[in-house]
Order: sequence, then C-alpha cells, then structure tokens
Amino acid sequence: MIRPTHLAAAAAALALLAGCGGGSEAAPVTHHRTEVASATPGGSTSASATGTASGTTTATRSVSAAATTSATAGTASAPAAGTPASTSSAPATGASKPRPTPDDGSRTLQIPVLGVRAPVTSCATEGGEVTPPGDIAAVCRWSGSQPYAATAGTTIIVGHSTRSADTAGALEYIRELRVGDTATVAGQTWRVAEVLPGVDKHQLPAWIVDHAGPRQLGLVTCETSSRTRNDLVRLVPVG
Repeated sequence: MIRPTHLAAAAAALALLAGCGGGSEAAPVTHHRTEVASATPGGSTSASATGTASGTTTATRSVSAAATTSATAGTASAPAAGTPASTSSAPATGASKPRPTPDDGSRTLQIPVLGVRAPVTSCATEGGEVTPPGDIAAVCRWSGSQPYAATAGTTIIVGHSTRSADTAGALEYIRELRVGDTATVAGQTWRVAEVLPGVDKHQLPAWIVDHAGPRQLGLVTCETSSRTRNDLVRLVPVG
C-alpha cells in the first residue's frame, strides 16, 4: 500500500505502497531485462505479464430499419400483377465499438525491454493509502496524478512488485531499466530519464506529486526486499 509522505516542496503527497508485495497469486511471470536490438513501442515483445484486464468493454449494436411505401397524393396506385409493392429500408449499421475509457483495463502499459504488457486500471487514495490492483500482473494510474492527456505535471502508474520467488508483479524489475529505455501507455511513448531504486517512502521526490512542472510519467512499486522503500522510474515524453 501507499503511505502518505510530507514533502517540503509539495502541500500534498502520494502515499505509496506499504506492503505492495501482496496481491492475488498469479502464474509465474518473468520480467528480467532482455536486451533487444530495437524496441518498437506498442509492438510485440518476448514475454508479457499474465493477467486479465479488470475492465471490459462491450460493443453495442444499433440497427435501424424503416419501410416506406410510395403513393400519389389522393390516388392509390395498385402494383401490376406479379410485381411486389415498392419498399425501401435504411441499411443496418454495424457494431459500434466504444472508445475505451482511460483506466478501464482496455489500455496497457508496455515496457519492451522487460517484456511487460500490463492492463491499466485506476486507483484512488482511500484512508490515506493507495492500493495497487489485486491482480499483480496489472497496474493502475493513481487518480491523484495527472491524466494521460495533460500537458504538464506527472502521471503516476503504480503496481505490485512480488509475493514470492516465482510470482512476479508487473513492475518488479523496473529497477533494471536504464536511461533511454522506452515505455508506452495510452498511445504515448516515454523514455526513461532516471531510475531511483530503494527510495525511502518518507523522502519521495517532489516530482511524484507535481501538477505544473515538466510533463513526466512515474512508475512506482515496492522495493522487493523492503516495505518501507519504493523503486521509482521517471520518464519523459518522446518527441
């Protein structure tokens, strides 16, 4: 879970991941860093986090049909023998696919070099704490951070690290990222600018809660060996 912190540079602070190693059991997942010659944002990767998006969308179908008959005002005209009456109908529309909402699980966080492909849901602060998804293969956008479409400030994505040696959370290996590695989410590509392993939960950097500074993406998880420290990765937009 995420505990509140008090930063001199911020009036409010993100409460981060005390006990985030917990969560539901999942099949073994490997996210160790894999060197690749070229990582294509949004493309397929060598491995992926297992898990099912917590939110689903259902396409709705709208079919309209209207039959009209032609007639001359005041005069009824019978069709010739053997000829069906003239009718017309509007073509049925195909299934309309709804646009995904930002945090319903239809979006994914992809980190090619780690083989991560994790559905993104939403998590809010409740009772001073933020709890990552129960499915450790998923992540969530902290609702107190900036939305994906923001032009300034930081968007924070939170995830579990691990429960045991054979159960890896989606963000367990983010400490293995290097400056220049990329990640994609919500159609945006980000480049790693800084990797901060083992940061004390009560000394988090001010950019975690920044809403007005440079546009950034933050990845946050527990350090696997400690519930009092977080592994942080700061990314900046590509392009």
